[in-house]
This record gives sequence, structure tokens and C-alpha cells, in this order.
Amino acid sequence: MPLDIAANARDKQYDDLKVLDEAQLDADFNDLNDYTNGPIRLNLLQLAKECHGNGSDVNFDGDGVANFTNTLFNKQTNTKTYNAGDVNIGTSADGAYADADAANLSISFTPERPGKYAVHFIFTHIAVLNATAEGQCEVSFRITDGATSSPAQRSGGYHGAPAANNTRIVRSLCIVFEFDWNDTTTRTIKLQKFVRAATQVNANQVAASAANGEFYARVEKI
Repeated sequence: MPLDIAANARDKQYDDLKVLDEAQLDADFNDLNDYTNGPIRLNLLQLAKECHGNGSDVNFDGDGVANFTNTLFNKQTNTKTYNAGDVNIGTSADGAYADADAANLSISFTPERPGKYAVHFIFTHIAVLNATAEGQCEVSFRITDGATSSPAQRSGGYHGAPAANNTRIVRSLCIVFEFDWNDTTTRTIKLQKFVRAATQVNANQVAASAANGEFYARVEKI
């Protein structure tokens, strides 16, 4: 069915040069009033709700100027790339989650309006195990805004001893999580790591260099 709004079909109800009586004036006024408050007003409200929901941050202020910079077709986003040097995340086991690198493996974002935002962290985990003995490296990664954390992703590996050479483990990871923010406070979303097991580990890093792979983060209104 084609999208349409019915036109006001009222025709002229009086003769030229005739002085209108009260009933005719009332009929014309009521028809205009009904059409304005019906199809025009209600359809505009429906359109606003379809686009913005029932959020109280949307207001009609009568100036014809958009209140938001970002729209359904030009969503608010922010991206960050870091490649100034691989980040060491520890060669021994941790007791809990900790920031991998709060300054560099993170992204800050100020939402223009409350709502749901998708956050993507793409990075590479590299671990090197000593060739002379049995070894393993297991790391859990997650992202957090300080209040809510994503489910974790696990990376790592194992080798038996002895090996001819050091074992190099390389895992590409992508963490995507939906945050629901109820205000426009600036958030900093950070990558966190939890080294679950580390024996005979020579190196344990998040790659952040042109040679080994760059860290990339993106936030987008959804």
C-alpha cells in the first residue's frame, strides 16, 4: 500500500459575495481544526516516534531547526587507531581483570543523546612460549565502560616440551558489545585483560604496531 496522508477534501460551502453566517463559519473552522489536529498533528507525532521513540530528549520547539547534529542517516560515530608500539600485558597469571593499557587501548565517546551504542574493538593477541619446557598462555579479554562489561573472549595456546623453537601464538580478536547509556556523560571504553595461565611465557602482548597489527576501536549509535 503506498504511503499517503489523506488530503483535506472540504469544498467551498458558500456563494461568492455572500456574508457567512455563524453555522458556516463554525463548520469551516471545525473542519480545519479537525484536519490540523488529526492527520497533520498525529502523523507528525507518529513520524517522530517512529524515528526517535518516546524519548523525552525530543522536543518540538517551533523554530524549524534540528536539535541534533546526528540523524538516522548520519549516525554519531567515533573511531580510534593505535599503532605506536605493542603493549605488554604480563607474563604471569593475574588475579582479576585489569586494564590492558588505559591510555592507548581505549576510546572516549560523548553520546549526543541517550540510547544504545555498539562498540567494536579489533586487535591481535601475540604470545611467545619458551621452547625448552612445557608451556601455556591463556588470556581472557573484555571491554568495559566502567559500569558494564562485555562477555569475555579467550585467546592463547599450549605447547609440549621440548620444542625445536619457541612457539609463537597469534590470534586476531574482535569484541563487539552493545552499551545502553541513559545520559550524555562522556564514557571511556577500555580493553581489559585477565591472564588466566602463564607458564614458560617469554612475551604476551596486544599488537599495536605496523609490523604486528594495529589496534582499532569504533563506537556507533544504533
